[in-house]
Amino acid sequence: MLSAHAEGAQVYECKAGADGKPSWAFREPIATLLADGKTVGRHYAGPTWEHSDGSAVVGKAVGSVPGATAERYSLAEA
Repeated sequence: MLSAHAEGAQVYECKAGADGKPSWAFREPIATLLADGKTVGRHYAGPTWEHSDGSAVVGKAVGSVPGATAERYSLAEA
């Protein structure tokens, strides 16, 4: 078993929603996996956690929960 620390980002993009208004939509996670301060793999869309030896674990989302607030920001506000 491996326990790793991840450093990265959740990537979102602004797209037209069903109502035609701009809306932020999740695109993908991008992260480096670290153990004892050394890079041991990466985390990316799938969701996938890939070790530097080429082995990988692919997950499946079983649920989704909206954020605590409904606030939306434009790039000009961010």
